Amino acid sequence: MGKTTVKAGRMELDTPLAFTEKWNLIKNTFDAAVVLNNDLPDTTLVGAWVGKHNGDTTGAGYVAHLNTYTTFGVGGAYAFGAINKSIPNTTAQAWYYNVCDVADAYWLQADTKVMDMVALGVQYANMDPKASGPKDSNIWAVKASADVAGFNVYAAYSDADEDGVTSFANVSTNDKTKIYTGDGSIYMDGIVTRPGTEAFKIGASTKMVPGVTLAASYCDASDVSVNNHDISAWDVSASGKIGALGLTAIYTQLNNDTDGASQVYAGRDNDTLRLIATLAF
Repeated sequence: MGKTTVKAGRMELDTPLAFTEKWNLIKNTFDAAVVLNNDLPDTTLVGAWVGKHNGDTTGAGYVAHLNTYTTFGVGGAYAFGAINKSIPNTTAQAWYYNVCDVADAYWLQADTKVMDMVALGVQYANMDPKASGPKDSNIWAVKASADVAGFNVYAAYSDADEDGVTSFANVSTNDKTKIYTGDGSIYMDGIVTRPGTEAFKIGASTKMVPGVTLAASYCDASDVSVNNHDISAWDVSASGKIGALGLTAIYTQLNNDTDGASQVYAGRDNDTLRLIATLAF
């Protein structure tokens, strides 16, 4: 209808705090109604009502239930966003969430590119639980990247308030996160957004080999409110296509220096090799 689009039904979502994860065989999706409007110059306005989802938040090693859709939060959730590109080479976005009877949250982010080779970004998010007692949770993050000699190199840093009570992982799965230091990581995802956690990430990628993307990153997350709580990981990957066949290999080394028997990998390394083949038809 003019510059307004309305979608309703079972769908994928892509917002900072509630989104569909596509890294596993099964994707988490949502029963929702979404309105998008582009009447304002260089601006997209978003309004959404999310009623149900099939995400799993138990940390059991998967992100979605196959046939079970449950109420999102206690009574569903509202989300409102504004994405603006009025400033050349810059995207600014602001989001507000109301998870009925559970929490209010907002997310602010700006990303810009300078001289077509240097990218800068900043994020800030807040979550306010409605239950009596818990305090607000806050996190901020910055990122810088540059294209140099055929490589994209980047560095990111994030700091979560140690007085907080919640993380800033995907609220549908409690797994991945859009915070710079966890975005795109295999294991170092929502971990970096836990209260009291300071994290940094460095990485590089290149497409110098025709048809192949090579990437490597290192991330370290330390909880400043807990003694001897430090987790770090290397991710090294190669991906490409042969016709309709996509091939990806990912090697991850996770080092958990956290004390305590309750931590599954406390005090030891965990090495993982993933081989993924996808066929489009």
